Amino acid sequence: SFTREPLARGVAIGMLCGLIPGPLQVLGSLGMCAWLRGNVIAAAIATAYTNPLTIVPLYWVAFKIGAFLLPGTHVMPPLLVAQGGFTQWASGLGEWMTALGWPLLLGLPVLALWLAANAYALVQIFFLTPVIRRARRMRSQAA
Repeated sequence: SFTREPLARGVAIGMLCGLIPGPLQVLGSLGMCAWLRGNVIAAAIATAYTNPLTIVPLYWVAFKIGAFLLPGTHVMPPLLVAQGGFTQWASGLGEWMTALGWPLLLGLPVLALWLAANAYALVQIFFLTPVIRRARRMRSQAA
């Protein structure tokens, strides 16, 4: 349903599952929506924030978060863009993601939880703002 709470849950679930690698994003969001009673459509749409154009910056941010939280110094390996077709590009991206290691492994869930919490809050605010305005208007008219 497109009511406030299931919609907020669905968007948050989609943001959380959006950082799951590969095609499991939508499947993960569907499972979580069934479990947490979130809006399936909102969750599926929200997973679309990760795509071939945004995945590298998101993984960079996740690496930086993980590197900040883990002790020691962590250097990001260079991303080498392979010349050739999609298969070579995807292979190179996979090798780069593997080389990111522990900082990425810690940073991804932290970033996903942060994105989910903020998405949930923003949907709640979006829905509650007109209600608050209406209540204030009614109070001022009654006074």
